Amino acid sequence: MQLTKISDLINSEGMILGLFKDQKESYYLKSFVKPEKGYITYKVSKGALKKFRENKYTIEDLLKDSNSNLISYEHRKSNQTFVKDDFYGKLHCGNKKISDFSEGSIGDLSYLD
Repeated sequence: MQLTKISDLINSEGMILGLFKDQKESYYLKSFVKPEKGYITYKVSKGALKKFRENKYTIEDLLKDSNSNLISYEHRKSNQTFVKDDFYGKLHCGNKKISDFSEGSIGDLSYLD
């Protein structure tokens, strides 16, 4: 699957949460995973993105809301598939809502309109 990067939604010395889309205009997020220091990629709905922008969802809520049970995990040029439940509690800043980040860390949210 080929994804095109739209924006870093949250970036603090590196991407914490990035927004991507595929050729069908479906949205995906890449979330930084701790302590493994890799990224997971999962499909996300516009409704979930809106709830995140409105400060109703944490980063982990975005993962839980995803209708994808299998997600991609990238670590050091390797790519594996896991069940999304394996990453609950492991997302960097996963318990944070958008208001918990400084203005300088928050990217362009206009794509979430």
